[in-house]
Amino acid sequence: MTTSFDTQVDERTETLTISNEELSIPSSSPYKVRLAEVPDRISGTTGSAISSATKNGSGSGDITISGPYTGVEDKSYKIEIDSAGELGDATFKWSDTGGTTWNQTGVTTGSDIPLNNGLHVTFTGGSGTDFELGDHWTFSARELDESEALPSDSDEYYVNYTTGDVTFHSDRAGWTAWISYEGRGTLVDAADINQITTAINELESNQTAVFYLDIFNAIIPTSGGAQRTIQDNANFSNVQLDFDPDTEEAVYFQFPIPKRIASGDVTIKILWKSTATSGDCLFSGAYLSKKSGEGFSDESLTDQAGTAVTVDSNAGYLNESTITFSNLSLEDGDIMILKIYRDADNASDTMDADASVVSIRIDLPVNPKDS
Repeated sequence: MTTSFDTQVDERTETLTISNEELSIPSSSPYKVRLAEVPDRISGTTGSAISSATKNGSGSGDITISGPYTGVEDKSYKIEIDSAGELGDATFKWSDTGGTTWNQTGVTTGSDIPLNNGLHVTFTGGSGTDFELGDHWTFSARELDESEALPSDSDEYYVNYTTGDVTFHSDRAGWTAWISYEGRGTLVDAADINQITTAINELESNQTAVFYLDIFNAIIPTSGGAQRTIQDNANFSNVQLDFDPDTEEAVYFQFPIPKRIASGDVTIKILWKSTATSGDCLFSGAYLSKKSGEGFSDESLTDQAGTAVTVDSNAGYLNESTITFSNLSLEDGDIMILKIYRDADNASDTMDADASVVSIRIDLPVNPKDS
């Protein structure tokens, strides 16, 4: 008897490239953030960060800075209103030297205005006068260096290539950082484990264990048994069980129920062929299940009628008959006796040639792993 399980395993075979994932560095210890993916150690990472913009002035408007910062030098930015007014009318100048020199002046306030090194500024209005002359904002931008251990320098960060955690120096608390990397798998937080376990169990509760009974192991009774034959074909030979059209013939199988099999419906699928090209064939079944400690002697099996199947109009083509035993009570280690017979004495069986069985499959329900 051979065994296989109808399960599917999801395998990630390709890396996911994430460029400059934006992170908000916590304002308190341990200054650690988890990436969306585990970075690839060989590819490594690159990083940058900017501080929040500090405002000085009486206008009600404000700014936000977006990135990522792509510069390779430390920069001190200053944005200053050089013509007062409302959003869209007021103008500003900006500097990446802290105001020592000005990169541009007289730029109209608005949204997503490019500065340099990948940074943009967006102005938002408030109540009253949005922007007064001299209102200004300052912020810093840094290229960050990956370190081999927890950061000892303010511009270092440490990557854990097992968990995907990134730890920053305390001097960068509250900053916005960007880490560029190639990922190799989505991470799961510990808080998600229960939900994932539940989902797996629900999935597995709908799975079936699949057995293919070995026809060589069929028990053929001395009276009323099918004939086991070897069929020689042009390019191969196969073993089959031949069931007569005129007399009820049967075979038996005996096997232990494996682990994690649940109680429920058990389905027998029989593949057979025939030289006939018309008529119906009826396969039925019976079973007996015995547990450890119970007697094992002559007892009646529980019958289950199948459904008559019309033979394919092409001689030698495969046909499938199905027998379903409903609500069987099964446990690990039970011994199952299975009888399969062609119900040739039934008026529903009208096919006038042998039915040659070449495969018998059993589908049984499976328990979740942690049940």
